[in-house]
Amino acid sequence: MKVLIVNDDGIKAPGLKTLVEHLLPFGYELLILAPTTEKSAASHALTVRGGMKLTKYPDMFEGVPTYSLEGTPADCVKFAKHQLSFPFDIVVSGINNGLNMGHDILYSGTVAGASEGALLGGKGIAFSCEIGDLTGFLKCFGELWPKLLESSLFRNADVLNINIPKNFKGIRITRQGYNPFRTKFVLEEEYFYARGSANNYLDINEADTDIKSFHEGFISITPLTVDRTDLKFFAKYRDLEW
Repeated sequence: MKVLIVNDDGIKAPGLKTLVEHLLPFGYELLILAPTTEKSAASHALTVRGGMKLTKYPDMFEGVPTYSLEGTPADCVKFAKHQLSFPFDIVVSGINNGLNMGHDILYSGTVAGASEGALLGGKGIAFSCEIGDLTGFLKCFGELWPKLLESSLFRNADVLNINIPKNFKGIRITRQGYNPFRTKFVLEEEYFYARGSANNYLDINEADTDIKSFHEGFISITPLTVDRTDLKFFAKYRDLEW
């Protein structure tokens, strides 16, 4: 099986190194292509104006072709498929330094990397942990990964978005929760900087959401689709006459 590894924290991120080290024992054909610099919150952006420099890292992981690209996570996945001729079966994105739940999913470069894999005919899996703490991943991956790949959920989903607490009681299959980012803009000298924080809205998130499940101590696995059609409203209004 061919597995492409990407992230949005950049080629030197600790989460990327940990992910590679945990996939190596499975014997997959691996290729690593990550952004040269951090691209957090890049979402599904593509570089359409300006060039992208490719850098090879021959000594980073023995036997594993490893590159960085001066582009976004989605750029990296496209480049791996079309320029490096790597017909991946799975794109594994992460491990992100911070959670990607609720509204974060829309902005996440980590999720976008996995989603681009699905758009190009593979499967996408995104892993995220709490900021600065990979403990949960280290505890669960050896058991979680083979079970995940054998599951009907993996076979039938386009993308799986996985958020792992450092201490967990189990696993829940979840849906995207409600978690808007409270943004304010701070003027420093001549420039405005976006500041703010996420509000977890735990009081209105139901038990089957990624946010509530995570805060109740469960690994959250959310199946995502790359088709953004609202099928409920499409079915209701498809015959609407204007």
